[in-house]
Amino acid sequence: MSTKQSLRPRLLVLGASADLYGSDKVLLDITDSLSGHCDLLVVLPAAGPLTAQLEDRGVRYLVLEDFAMRKRNMSPRGVLHWIARVLRTSRELGRLHRSRPFDLVYSNTLAVPTGTLFKLRFRIPHLWHVHEVLEGPKWFCWTLSLVVRIGSDGVICVSRSVMDQLTKWQPKLSRKCTVVYNGMPCPAEPANRPAGPAMILGSIGRIYPRKGHGLLLEAVALVRARGFECYLKIFGSTLAGEERQLTMLLEKSRELEISDAVEFAGFVDDPALMYPCLDVLVLASVEPEALPLACLEAQAWGLPVIAPNEAGPTEIVVHNETGLLVPPRDVTALASAIELLAAAPDARQRLGRAGRQRVSTEFNPRTFQLKVSALVERALARSQVIPAMSSEK
Repeated sequence: MSTKQSLRPRLLVLGASADLYGSDKVLLDITDSLSGHCDLLVVLPAAGPLTAQLEDRGVRYLVLEDFAMRKRNMSPRGVLHWIARVLRTSRELGRLHRSRPFDLVYSNTLAVPTGTLFKLRFRIPHLWHVHEVLEGPKWFCWTLSLVVRIGSDGVICVSRSVMDQLTKWQPKLSRKCTVVYNGMPCPAEPANRPAGPAMILGSIGRIYPRKGHGLLLEAVALVRARGFECYLKIFGSTLAGEERQLTMLLEKSRELEISDAVEFAGFVDDPALMYPCLDVLVLASVEPEALPLACLEAQAWGLPVIAPNEAGPTEIVVHNETGLLVPPRDVTALASAIELLAAAPDARQRLGRAGRQRVSTEFNPRTFQLKVSALVERALARSQVIPAMSSEK
């Protein structure tokens, strides 16, 4: 065996955020899966809660300029600045590669295009972990899916919905795509808030227009106007520079005269401080979601979920068994689902128990780890880097 083959494979892991929302938590799961048998360097576009978690795990990381593709960068001037940052980041990563070569690049989310440049320039394998349902103008979807096809050796899709959208635009991608559901551990004890006269709804996720917080506020206002006592806790923060989104929601809650029934709790990184104080999790997204982690977390804690009947949520929530699926972007239907559970505490308990059981079997963390490790091992084998991984599974 060569000297290179006797060493642990060196992986460059590219993340799009240093927060601790859905894809960021999955990045931690990826490092947990691979750090025992690979030498990892995680590169991020900013410092944040995620970097503290990496430090706790002993995983090396590097913070560079914001190289992630974001909607706010899509103006003509913004694109030029973003491209310049991507090129500077690529040069820095190239310098690192020349000093000590990487054996594989692992890109976490479509917002990270740097891995493609790395693959094409240095001819090393590239795995792309896709967390988004591809939406937008046809030219954009076709172009981005083409980049994925040309610039990756394997594509990990977090749901069937993600794979279906990618292969819709680039059918040849079907040969590269593998669906790997995120793993979600169930806590030792489920959330068990004593039933009271008022139902507590929770919304957990970044405050961003696509998440539908405004729609949820309108639904809560309808429910309360019909005589049902319910309250809403919103956990999450805005992206840096987009604090206006939170201000608009605060103004809307006052306009709807429900500000006394809505709490904006900010970002909380400990699930044990969120789910036990809720009765129901509500996802009100107004754009298709890939595989919303909050829905998995809520079910793992034994809570029923109300979510849109499209894309990823339909692969998590079984209607009338683990939660309720409602027509997307329909405030009346969302309010009716909330009312249904507000009037039926026993149904909430039944749905919550079934959801917890389903997560424990269908979204097992060990299954996730084994599948990710196997895909990395396969990609490394194609590049003739033979990792000592199988014996450690």
